[in-house]
Amino acid sequence: MNKSITKLILLMSLFCCYGITNNAEAQVILDSQNKITISLKSGDIVTLYGKAKTRDQSFSNEYYYLPANMGLSKKPDGVPEFLFAKYTTEERTDNGGVQGAILHALFQWGLSPTLEKEATKKLKAKLLKLKMENPLYKKIEPEGATINGAVSLKTGESKFRVISATLDGSEENTILNSSAPVLPGAKVAIASKMDKNEAQLLASTFEKGRSITDLSISIDYKYDVLFPAVDGEIIFNWEKLETLWEQHKIKHEVTKKKETTKKDNSWLFIEWSSEETKEVVSKIEHKEMSRVYDRMVEKKVVEINIDKNLDDEIANQITTQFMALFMQSISNASTEAPSDDDEEKKDKNKNPNRGYNPNISYSINIDKLQSKFKKKTERFNLRYRTPITMEGSITENLAAFYDQVQDNENCVYSVNLNDPFFQHRDIMMIMDLEAEDIFKEEINYVTVNVRKKRNKGNDFQDQVTIDRKFIEENGIRASLTYARGEDNNPDNYEYKTQWSLRGGTVYPPNPAWTKGDWEGITLNVPIRPRTIDFEADLEQLKELDIPRATLQVRYLKYGVEYQDNLHISVASGKGIVNKRIFTDDHAVGYGYRLILNHKEKGKLVFDWQPKNINDDYVYATIPVAALKEDRKFIDQLLEAASELGEDTNPDGSVKDDKTILDKILGALGALTK
Repeated sequence: MNKSITKLILLMSLFCCYGITNNAEAQVILDSQNKITISLKSGDIVTLYGKAKTRDQSFSNEYYYLPANMGLSKKPDGVPEFLFAKYTTEERTDNGGVQGAILHALFQWGLSPTLEKEATKKLKAKLLKLKMENPLYKKIEPEGATINGAVSLKTGESKFRVISATLDGSEENTILNSSAPVLPGAKVAIASKMDKNEAQLLASTFEKGRSITDLSISIDYKYDVLFPAVDGEIIFNWEKLETLWEQHKIKHEVTKKKETTKKDNSWLFIEWSSEETKEVVSKIEHKEMSRVYDRMVEKKVVEINIDKNLDDEIANQITTQFMALFMQSISNASTEAPSDDDEEKKDKNKNPNRGYNPNISYSINIDKLQSKFKKKTERFNLRYRTPITMEGSITENLAAFYDQVQDNENCVYSVNLNDPFFQHRDIMMIMDLEAEDIFKEEINYVTVNVRKKRNKGNDFQDQVTIDRKFIEENGIRASLTYARGEDNNPDNYEYKTQWSLRGGTVYPPNPAWTKGDWEGITLNVPIRPRTIDFEADLEQLKELDIPRATLQVRYLKYGVEYQDNLHISVASGKGIVNKRIFTDDHAVGYGYRLILNHKEKGKLVFDWQPKNINDDYVYATIPVAALKEDRKFIDQLLEAASELGEDTNPDGSVKDDKTILDKILGALGALTK
C-alpha cells in the first residue's frame, strides 16, 4: 500500500555533537576474551572489549564499546532534529489540492561524556569483582581502567535499516537497507513524503494510545576481534552440512505431497523442534543457540579439537565465540521488542521502546548457506591469534523518539500550503553516506548547476560547489531558493553535477541535465569504498614451500581499470589481510588472480577470475595435488609468471593494452548494471 514511504532517503552528516573521538585512524585490535557487559541507569546495555595485547594473552584495561544509546540528534539550541509535518491545501483533491505529511529525523549513536563517565565507573566495579573471581583478570588493574571510545566498525559492511511489519518492503519487512554511520556522534537520517492515507496511518500510531509504532530503525554492524592462541583447531565441515540440507529438501518434497498444509521450514535439516510444542520452528532464539550448535557438533558439521589440558574457562569461551561465528555464517539475526510479560526487562527498563534489545533470534539465510557450501571445509588454526569478524545490532522504535518531541512545535505541526510563504521553493542538495571518506581520499569538490525555465520572465540559473571545507563548516547539505513568480509549474527544474577528482580531471566530462523536484537532490558519489578480505591457510602454504601468496585485484574506478595487490606472508603469522579500494558505484564485478611465490619453482601465476561486486571475500584455494604432481599445470603457471610485466601506470591505472575486465566479466553479464 505504501508507494512513497519505500522511497526513503538516507543521509548522514559528518559532525559529532558530543565531540566524541574515535579510533578510526589507528585500528585497535580487540581481545575476544576480554569482553564485559554493563547496564546503565538509562536502560542502555553497553558491551565493552579490551584492547588485545599482541605479545602475550594477558588482559589490557583499555576498553572500547560497541554501538549503544541510539537517539535523536539535537541542534546547538537543544531542539531535537525530528520533523513530522502534516500538510493540506484549501482545494479538494479532485481540484488539484494535496494532503499528506513529511517525516524527517536524524539519529546518532554513542555515549555522551556523562554516560561514558557512568560506564567507566561501572566497568571498574565489575573488573574489581572479576579480578577476585576469574583468573584471567588476576593481573588487571581495575582503577586504571579506561573507556577510549567506540569499537572500529567495518566501513561499508555496517547497515542501516528501516523496518516495518505492514509497509511494503523488499525482504523481511525491510523497507530501507543502506550503509550505516561507523563513528559515534555521526548522524544518519530518514526522510519520506507520504500521501494522506499513509500520513493518517503513521499519525494514528504516533498519537493514539499505543506502546509501539510500525516503524523501527536498526543498525547492523560488523567488527573484528582477536581470538586466543591455543594448541588446536576448529573445523566447519560445510560439505556435511550441504548433505544434511539436501536430505531436508527431499524430505520436505515428500512431506508436501502427503500434507499440503505442512509449512516449509529452514531448520528442518537439523531436525530442530520446540521443547514446548514438539513442532518444527522457523526461528531459533538466542538463548537456545547452543542446542543448535551441539546438534552441529553431533553431526560432525563442527569439529572442535582443542588441547584437553587447556583451562576449561578458556576452552568454553572459545567454543562460545565460534558458536556465534557459525550462526552468523549461515543465518540472519533479527531483534524483536521484549514481550509484555518480560518482567526482568521491565525492571531494568520501564520504557520498552528504549535501550538495547537482547531478544535475538536466527533464521537461515539461503545465500549465506550456498556461499559456505562452495567452500567445502573451513579450518580455524588456533595456534595463531586469528582476527574474526563478528556481527551485532542495535534497534529502536520510532515511537520512543516521537514521545520526546510530540509537544514541541518545532518538531510536530500542521501547515496549510496556501500560505504565501510557500510561493518560494527551496532545493535541498544532500551528500550521500560515504562522502566524508571519499572527499578525504579521492575527490576535490562537486559542482551542482541548477536551472529553472519559466513560462514568463527570466530563467533562473545558479550553482553550488561543495568541497571538504564546505562540509566541515556547513555539513553535507546545501540549498538554493528560487521564486515562483508567474510560472505555471514552479516545482520542476533541471540540474547536473560534475566531480573534480584528485589529479585535476573531472567526471563525467560532459554531464547531462536531469529533472529534479522540490523534495531535493541526493548527490550520489560515483564511487564506493569496498574492503577486500584475502585469506589463506598458513599451514598449507608452509607445507607447500610457499612463503608468500598475493591476491591481484582489477576493478573499475571512473570507468578506468585499476590494479591493487594484497599480500599474505607465512612469516607474519597473519592468515587474513584486507585492503580498502574505491570502485564505480555501477560496477557489477571485479577480477582477481592468485600469485604464489614458491621457494624452488619461483612465481606461479593463476588465471584471472571474475567476482561479483557484492562479494568482498577471496580465499586462496590451492590445488595441492596439481602443484605436487601435474607438471603440465605447473609449466602453465610458470609461463604465465614469465609474462608478468609493468601493467600499470604510476597512478595505479592499467595500461590500455593490459586491461582484462572487459573479457573476464562477460560471465557476469556486463561491466555495468
